[in-house]
Amino acid sequence: MTFDLAGKEDYDRWVEVGAVGWNELFPYFKKLTNFTPSAPEIAKEWDIQRDPSAHGYKGHVMKSVLRIDNPQSLDPDTKTRSNSRTAYWNSASNRTNLHLLTGQQVTKLITKLNNEGVAIIGVEYAAGSNFSRSTVLAAKEVVLAAGAIHSPQLLQLSGVGSSSLLKQFGIETVVSLPGVGANFQDHSLLRASTTLDIYLSANNLTSNATFNAEMLALYRHNRTEGGGAYAFIGTRSFTNTTSQIVSSASSITPASYLPSDVDSTILAGYEAQYKILTRDLASNKMPIMEFIFGGGPVKTGLQHPFSRGSAAITSTDPFTSPSAKPGFLTHQTDLLLLSAAAKYARKIINTPMFAPLSPVETVPGPSIQTDADFEAWVRSTIGTTFHPSGTTSMMKRQYGGVVDSNYKVYGVNNLRVVDAGTFPMIQSAHLQVTVYAMAERASDAIKKSWRL
Repeated sequence: MTFDLAGKEDYDRWVEVGAVGWNELFPYFKKLTNFTPSAPEIAKEWDIQRDPSAHGYKGHVMKSVLRIDNPQSLDPDTKTRSNSRTAYWNSASNRTNLHLLTGQQVTKLITKLNNEGVAIIGVEYAAGSNFSRSTVLAAKEVVLAAGAIHSPQLLQLSGVGSSSLLKQFGIETVVSLPGVGANFQDHSLLRASTTLDIYLSANNLTSNATFNAEMLALYRHNRTEGGGAYAFIGTRSFTNTTSQIVSSASSITPASYLPSDVDSTILAGYEAQYKILTRDLASNKMPIMEFIFGGGPVKTGLQHPFSRGSAAITSTDPFTSPSAKPGFLTHQTDLLLLSAAAKYARKIINTPMFAPLSPVETVPGPSIQTDADFEAWVRSTIGTTFHPSGTTSMMKRQYGGVVDSNYKVYGVNNLRVVDAGTFPMIQSAHLQVTVYAMAERASDAIKKSWRL
């Protein structure tokens, strides 16, 4: 996983649809990290500048700046990565009020109707389809954190979701929430490949003394080193067809894109998102595409897709995988953006700086030349960055939202969802640190609710 944040403007888009934004999340970005700056001699050698106020210094997740490559959640003393286990579980595992059941899967949320409406009073779980079910009751509330694919599955199996979907499987609707499983978003990915005379890798700096000396001399002379292999850039930075792409996006209405029988709240939410997406297409402050470089391949990832998909149950058996349809390229704008990015990846490889390495493009290959060629290639090779999100969105209920700004599920008492499914619009960054920050904030919200 890559430990990075999106920009302030990216998170503030969430506020427009009823979620929290930068001001609410940034304190938690700082709270969760334990930043170790570069040693003074390294900072001086490489002219490293930093803003102390941008980092946290007492959190669980170690973050350090290495001499090369990208920001890492790495302990500079032990050279081991921080992850959810080392950062959180190890320090809390001895608590008497914390119990971890391994080899078990939650199969259903236990609901009860009382004077205050529908409440979740516990969960049912089992080791497999052929094993007996067990239950555990909640003294206060249940927190669902099964991810953007399986959290909707559990809600739907428990009668919380789209009534029409639940009816197909004979499940009684406990709370009608059409947004459960809707609004699925993911970062789609393309990979262009080029052969070079010399394999380029940051590892060469430590394994090849001659290469290291040459690169250091170039850096000191030109100061052109970019700081990493990841670049997040706006539309205008990788294509001269921005106005045409914006025009194309504006010509498509949300109602014409979504299914004709879509729930009115989901349509309203997508309409609100569509205005934001179209507005930001031409913004210099909003990264639209991620370019990842390394040793010949150039990967491109679309950061703010117009396409929407869904996650839904396929059976009443909780051990049967739900469907997960990210909807890649179902919106024409995404196809235009990714085709433009593929052309730009080719342009990068054909710059004079690469010429001494004798680059030969192998994917998509010299046969791909016209706009139609690129679009066909994109359709045939599109993949995922494995960043599913949005299916239990923190949005207004009238926008098809599933949880409020305190992660509470609409229409249900004693239940919260805390995972990437709550992201209303996927951000221009990898998801890890934002998931951690949302979880830290949810922890405070829970403690505040119960005055803990």
